[in-house]
This record gives sequence, C-alpha cells and structure tokens, in this order.
Amino acid sequence: MDQPAGETVVTFYAKNRDHGTNVSRDLKVIVLETAKKYEPVAGTKVDIVDSNGVSGAEKNKIIEAVKAANPSLPANSQYSVDEKGNLTITYPDGSKDKIAAAYLVNPGADAATSAPEIVNDLAGKASTPADVTVKAPAGSTVKLYNTDGVVIGEAVANAQGVATVHPTNSLPAGAITATSTPAGGKESAKSTPITVTASPLTVKDGGVTGNNDTRLLVSKSEITVYPGDKIDVDVVAQATALGKFSVEKNPLAIKGVEPTGGYLDDPRGSTIRQRDAKYSGTVAMDQPAGSTSVIFHAKNRDKPTTIYRELIVNVLETAKKYEPVAGTKLDVANSNGVSETEKNKIIEAVKSANPSLPANSQYSVDEKGNLTITYPDGSKDKIAAAYLVNPAPTDADKNTPTAKPQTVNKGTTPKAEDSIGNVKDLPKGTKVAFKDPVDTATPGEKDATVVVTYPDGSNEEVPVKVTVKDPSSAPTTPTTPATPAAPVVAPTVEIPYSNKDTKEVYVYAGEENSFDIKFKDDSGKIASATVRQGGNKAFADVAGEANTINTQYGFKANVINAETPATEKAPAVITYSGTPAATDGLAKDKLEAATKGENPEGMALGWRYATATDKDGAFIENKAVGSSTATDPGAFRVMLKGQTQKYDIATPTEKVTVADPANVTDADLAKIKEKLQLEYSQNNDDANLADKKGQAVADKDAKIQSVTKDDKGNLVVTYKDGSQDKKPLSEFVTKKPTDADKNESPSKPEIKTDLTGKAGTKTPVEVTATPGSKVEL
Repeated sequence: MDQPAGETVVTFYAKNRDHGTNVSRDLKVIVLETAKKYEPVAGTKVDIVDSNGVSGAEKNKIIEAVKAANPSLPANSQYSVDEKGNLTITYPDGSKDKIAAAYLVNPGADAATSAPEIVNDLAGKASTPADVTVKAPAGSTVKLYNTDGVVIGEAVANAQGVATVHPTNSLPAGAITATSTPAGGKESAKSTPITVTASPLTVKDGGVTGNNDTRLLVSKSEITVYPGDKIDVDVVAQATALGKFSVEKNPLAIKGVEPTGGYLDDPRGSTIRQRDAKYSGTVAMDQPAGSTSVIFHAKNRDKPTTIYRELIVNVLETAKKYEPVAGTKLDVANSNGVSETEKNKIIEAVKSANPSLPANSQYSVDEKGNLTITYPDGSKDKIAAAYLVNPAPTDADKNTPTAKPQTVNKGTTPKAEDSIGNVKDLPKGTKVAFKDPVDTATPGEKDATVVVTYPDGSNEEVPVKVTVKDPSSAPTTPTTPATPAAPVVAPTVEIPYSNKDTKEVYVYAGEENSFDIKFKDDSGKIASATVRQGGNKAFADVAGEANTINTQYGFKANVINAETPATEKAPAVITYSGTPAATDGLAKDKLEAATKGENPEGMALGWRYATATDKDGAFIENKAVGSSTATDPGAFRVMLKGQTQKYDIATPTEKVTVADPANVTDADLAKIKEKLQLEYSQNNDDANLADKKGQAVADKDAKIQSVTKDDKGNLVVTYKDGSQDKKPLSEFVTKKPTDADKNESPSKPEIKTDLTGKAGTKTPVEVTATPGSKVEL
C-alpha cells in the first residue's frame, strides 16, 4: 500500500547455452497514486459554530462522517481537517484526496455576522412607517423583515455600529426582525424579534367634582380618537346659584369639536341651579396628532366655591387607524425605474383595494415601486414594492448557466468560459470570470466559482470543478482509438401530480401540506436542484434558514447545492411544504373567499418549475412560460383547494338520543360532535389521496372549526379553512322515547249487543275489548 507512484522497467533475460543467443524483454510497470483510485464522498454534514475556527470535537465529527460514508478506503489512511472545515485524506503511498468544507459542514454565523439587535421602543408604532434603530457591526448592511419574511427596509450601520432604517412598508402589529451582512460576507441569523404594538384607544369615564354647594360633572376624563371620529361628552354644572359655567382652557383646540349648550357667562341676577352642556363634534381630518387638556369650570355666585375638571383628548395619527392592503400586483418593465404609467396603475390598484381610506389622501410611488399614502393630517402609510409589483425578470432570472467540469495542466490558467456548458446560449455581451483565481500549482480536483455577469448588470454565481493534472506523471501507454463520448443525459424529475392531465398538485387550506419532488440521474448523482417561478426566476431565500427558499403564500422548499445521490432507489428530494397563508401580496380576504362555503372555488397559487443539474452539466430544461407548461418536464401548478374537497362527514354508526329532533340543543350538538367522524372524500380526484378514499381521518378534531345546524334541518360541519359539509340532522339523532311511547294504550272497547227496548232488563251484553282486560259497564 505504501509503494510510491512511478514507472519501473522490469527486464527479463534468456540465454541459449549451445548457440550463444541472448534474448531480453522489458515489462514497464506503472504505479498510480492511490488518490486516483478513489472518489471519496462527503457523508452527513456537521453543524459547526464558527466557520473560521472549527473546534477539535467538530473536526473529529467531520472525520467520522467521511469514514462512515467511505468504508472501502484503505485502513491506514490518515485524515486531517483545517480550521475552516476542509478535509484532507492522506493514503499510505503519500497521495492525497481533499473534500471542501462546503460539502462537509453547515456553517455557523461568522463573528462579523452575528445577529444584530433592534434597540428602540416600538410600542404604539403599528401601522406607521416609524424609524427602527438597529445595533450592528459598523459598515454592515442591515435588513428589516416583517412577519411575512419580506424585507421592508435597509440601512448601513454607521461607524458607531448603529443603523437607522426608514421602512418602505408600515410596521405591522406583531414581531419584526433584522439581519446584518458585512461587506463581502454573508447574512447573519435573524435578530431576536421585537413586538410592534398598536396605540391603545384609551377611554376613561369621568365623574363629579365638588360639594353640596357646587358640583361639576364631566362624563369622560380621557378619550382617544382619530381624525374623523365623533366626540360627545356631557358636561353638567349644579350649584345653589351658578355664577359661571365655562370651558376655561382649550375650548376650540380640537378642530371640529366645540362647547355647546348651557354654558353661562353671567346669570344676570337669576338664580340658576343647573345647566346642561356638551363638548362635541367631529374631529377634523387635518387635526394634528397629540394630547390636549380641556379644562371645564363652574363657579358659585354667592359662595367662594370654584371647581375645575379636566378632559384629556388624545388624537392619534390617521395612519394608525388604517391598514391599507396592496391590491392586485402589477407587472413592471424595469424594477429600478417604474414608469409614470405604471405608478398610476399601482395607485389605482391600491385605491380600489382600500375604498374606505380618506378621500383627500395623497398617493405617491417611487422609482422602485414603493407606495406612500399621505393622509390629510400629514401622517403616512407605506406599502413596499414587494407587495405591489411583479418585478421584471432580469437576465439572471431568464437564464440558467450550467456547470461543466474542465481539466487543465499544472501551472496553466483555466478559462472561465470552459467551465460553463451553455455559454454560447447566454445573451450576447455576457461576461464570465472566476470569482477567485484557481490554484493550478498542485494537481487535483479544485472547487471554483464562476461569476456570470449579464448585459443588464444582473449576475449569478456557478460552482464548478477544475481538475489540475501533472503531464509529467501521466502514464505512457499505447495510443488506442478514442471511444466516442456517450451522449449527455439530463436528470429526470418525478412530480406527485394530483391531476396529471392538468399538471396540478393540490394543497389544502387550513392545514399543513407537504409533497416530495424526486430527481434521478444516469450517473447516480446530481450537482444541484431547485424550484423556480415563471420565467425561470429564482425564489428569494428564507432568511436564517440555510438552503431554503420562500416559494410564496406560506410555502417553502429546500434546495440542493452540493453533490447528492440521485438513484432509482435513493433519489434526490426537494420537499415543498407549508400552510396556505395571506403573504407575498395575497390578500387575506381573497384567500378566505377561495375556500369558504360548501363549494369553494379554490385558487391557483402559481406555476412552479423543478430543475436539476448533473455532474456533466446536463440539466432539466424548462422554458417556464405560459405556452410551455405542457411540455416543460419540471412544470407543476400549485392549486389551493378547500378542506371540504378532501374530507366528508362519515355516515354515523351510532345516533345521539335527543328529546326533540326538531329542536336540537347546543348540548345535543356537542354530543354529535363527539361521536362525529370524518372520512377522506370518495369524490376527490387527487391522485395523491386515491388510496385513502373512504378511510377514517385520524385527527378529525384538528380539521373541524365548528359543528352547528342550519334552519333547514342540516348538520353543518365547518372546517378550519371555512369550507363546509352538510348532512341531514336526522341521520345523527333519534328521539328519546316517552312513558306514553313505552306503554301502549289499550284499544277502546265496543258494545256489540243491540239494547233497543231493553231498559229495566238484565239482558247479557257482549263487549269486544283488549284480551285479558277488565270490562266494566
């Protein structure tokens, strides 16, 4: 095993004793490095804390994972791991194999990309684009995320490590998070969530101040209102003789609201014991936000009694009253230069979706498609472009460069274009270059990255392999005719269609869904796999989750970025999962309407395109446009269905006994719900549930929102998503028997004898009656 690599000539010799003839023949023995015999694989990835300082324990785990994945390697091989997680295998002959850290570890956050911290108080800031202060490494780019995972603002941390983010979207009530990315580094994990709350609408009852001589009643002591709200406060003054009854401070400070009624400046000699008044009106739409102290005053004419009572009026910004929604998304030609026509269409879409906003509100859209609503009081709401526009696909979205392995001689410089298999198919003017120089000083397989830059300025990175060989150590063998290269075959994809004819995969509202997309390749491995949108546009990453993309509307999927087995028995798998949700511009009312009632229409959640690339650079090609869905091998349409299409009310095996089947009580319904069972619908065309038709649903309580009755005598089961199934109540209840039902009444006796003219006689009388019963005349 420790034989050094190299070339040795063994000479065999023979001599004829009688004729003096000598004959020799050489045998050339070429010993190759052991490293050329094996292709070790990475095994299970190890989670590490610090990408730049792998610990001893972590190194040992990496080594054990590689050993477990490669049991056939020579027993005396030596393993080492550097501080970044790269592994080297040294074979007994001294040759080496290396596996890059990218294939071995799940990296932790770098010290420079540790999670930032949101530091300012956001109580009462919901539904406003309030600034958010974030502590982060100086010079890093800070991103602010809402609960949908959408970026709603960015800023760069100053030299003091503070970033002030001016959100492009009004802050939602609930949790927000932030990340930081140093220049040239990677995005950190998300910060600890900070909760944004709405301003409370404080209302406090008032009362009476004073004594037996003089009293002043104000019905409220504090109120909180928005512009456009009505104020109606009762104010009553009583005294043995009123001398004055007035608003001493800020009577007209709130526009549109004023004192009216029985206020009194001078009784003019009259003895007035009570005056009723009001402080009322509609707050003007342009009333500035703030708190105002309104002071009421009552004075006794004859006695030195003067009473004051305060009313605090809090006016909130109009922006805190409304939560405008995005409306229908608009396709734009240039995501960085939205045209005036497109801006007007965005504004009209938002107006149409928010008819209750104040009529005099002003709307503006910036060049990226972010919208600002300015209300009459000057407060603002913002909606980020992510909710308003479908950005124009970039060249990077439209094209998929494929990796192509290349081999170069030691000491030479590889060409980046030779590492991209379809470089000729990319747009004219596309440039390719290695991100970092490839080390060709030593032989072996090298990991490299090619940066593809398109004419529109968009770019993407492609991981590639470059093999460096040493010509001097190549074995000298007789030249044999070259064998024609086998045709390159792309991987295949298996999609679990619910309806193969329409290429639809059904997902159901109100519950978790999950399905697996499987990839196989003739080589037994693939290099990468993902799911894309129309136009082959990439989905955004899920922040803080490695190798995971946001496939929208509550769903996400893993992506494959490293060499992965893809065989018939062990295919590579992308899992597409989630619970349908009103995110990524999908309005909540639209989602709920799609699954409500007995026959919900459902809705399309979009076409998706699964693709994979193998080690030879062959890939699953999808044109990913509307006219290509029938022929694109990776195309599938995600269709939202109501739970009523997945489940049915099972025929009951036991009825509930009730006092009155025509008037089932809530207590009766509770018993029915307890006994009620669900089964998988026998009428559902979902091929993924074909083997479950008619089977009982194990977790039926998790699917049911309520069990009620309607005015037509039906039992109504409402599922979690708002869809419904109905069955006659009579199938579930039976009447409880009464005592009269239990004891049959005897039949009425009948006199059979004609008794005409028999009065005063003892004529026998024949009577028919229930057998065994006693008959009395």
